[in-house]
Amino acid sequence: MNPTTEPTPLLSRLLWPLPLACFLAEHWERLPLVIARQEPTYWQALLGLKAGDALQEILASPARQTEGIWVLESGLDGHSTFFHQLHRRSPLIAACCFELAAEMSHPVEAELVVSPPDWQGLPYAEDCDLFILQIDGHKRWVVHPPTRALPLVGAVAPVRRSALGGKPVLEADLNAGDLLYAPRGYVLVPATQSHPSLHIGLRVCVRRWAELFEAALAVAAGQDARYGHPLPGRGVWSVAEGSTVDLPPLSAHLSAALRRLSALL
Repeated sequence: MNPTTEPTPLLSRLLWPLPLACFLAEHWERLPLVIARQEPTYWQALLGLKAGDALQEILASPARQTEGIWVLESGLDGHSTFFHQLHRRSPLIAACCFELAAEMSHPVEAELVVSPPDWQGLPYAEDCDLFILQIDGHKRWVVHPPTRALPLVGAVAPVRRSALGGKPVLEADLNAGDLLYAPRGYVLVPATQSHPSLHIGLRVCVRRWAELFEAALAVAAGQDARYGHPLPGRGVWSVAEGSTVDLPPLSAHLSAALRRLSALL
């Protein structure tokens, strides 16, 4: 099967030759994954994207500075340049993100990262699932266990190199055409050697159960004044015991609130 011409899901083509079922069962939100293909033009054939196309589109955009598209990130040796919101600047990448989001039922964003030779990046973790597509050059990645499993949005704290202990779960050298998948929360330490690197990061911003409950509760609170009542307490409220004031236990409040909330879902 030629993964660039068959009408297969984009996620399957990103992961080729690994079967999609294997990825979903063993890696998605569980374990990092490296796919080394030894096909430098794989992304060019799949996405129709040459090494310099996305970069040229950004540099040609008059809004690149006013919208905060690019950010310099310091490492131990020089800087890498991050071009955030790449899907807003490249029609090819926008189509890729839209298709992948439709398949996975989660929003997908993209960024372009350019790193100089002999550069050592600082450890970091993401609150999203990350597919790294190596477009040109090569980059070394060391992946450590997550500091927090399945973090919520904004719940990933800065990672200190001195805090990295134990054996990494994965070490890999990505070349053009290769892919790295990192579940949210895993700590990533990137580096380049004698050549620069250019990769695209596809960020899957998963919708979490916690966010669904939070949104449903906000809707419920706007429709039912009972969600605005104060929580039951102790202390002076104990004087109400034996009186005509109705103070049901907290468990009863929660049970009733959950029943009303489930009716909205």
